[in-house]
Amino acid sequence: MITYPVNHPSPHCVAIPARLRSTRLEEKLLIEDSGMPLICETISSVRSPDMWPVVVITDHIDIAQAVADYFPLSDTSDVFVHMSGSARNGTERIGRWARDSNANSRFNLMVNVQADEPSVDTKDIAALTRAYEDTPRADVVTMAQPASQADQDSESAVKVRLDANNICTEFSRFPMEEEALDRVSNHVGLYAYSPAFLTWFMRKKTDRHYDLEQQEWMDLGARIRAVLTTGKRFYSVNTRAEYDRWLEVKEARDGKSRV
Repeated sequence: MITYPVNHPSPHCVAIPARLRSTRLEEKLLIEDSGMPLICETISSVRSPDMWPVVVITDHIDIAQAVADYFPLSDTSDVFVHMSGSARNGTERIGRWARDSNANSRFNLMVNVQADEPSVDTKDIAALTRAYEDTPRADVVTMAQPASQADQDSESAVKVRLDANNICTEFSRFPMEEEALDRVSNHVGLYAYSPAFLTWFMRKKTDRHYDLEQQEWMDLGARIRAVLTTGKRFYSVNTRAEYDRWLEVKEARDGKSRV
């Protein structure tokens, strides 16, 4: 497969780290019950050709080929695919691509969209970008939504505890302590950060395993602020039940029904 350098006039870049292996739902990014692979659903949702390029950074040719089958790849495209080696998490994968492709000097803002977040759309990215620009004291800006009791009980749902200024103080897959549950939200896998943050992280990261990469950033000293959303429900896909729920919502929105 031929890969092309990212050639787009936007100062912002949407980067989607896409690993083939997944723990709770095997090779979920290639499931295509909706009519296209999940990775392509996420790309379609965040794609805005006039506003920013979308770069998929993957460790497997099957994902790269799936993207190429649905989106034209060329040096004038707005969707790009780059192959990467192994990485502990998505930001490390993006960091290696940014360093090796000179993207750190090409863009002034990276928006990291998790590949299993097909509910994230262009309005969310625009809102996150504005929030990042309005929050000079945060290293990373992310999103969160109200946590239901089901979110609180589910280990596939990432919870985030916020202080009074919506600064993240804790991330966890496990139920959080009962006190101050009004400050616990359901995290959305979407981040905005600068190339300078990526460079800092790649220099400071350790070999320690973290289940959640956000917790590593905080342990290293990064300050993360969350934008709280209430007008929309995001559906992350970690399990088969979550995929089916997202698909049900999508088909209802599109006026379709499952046969």
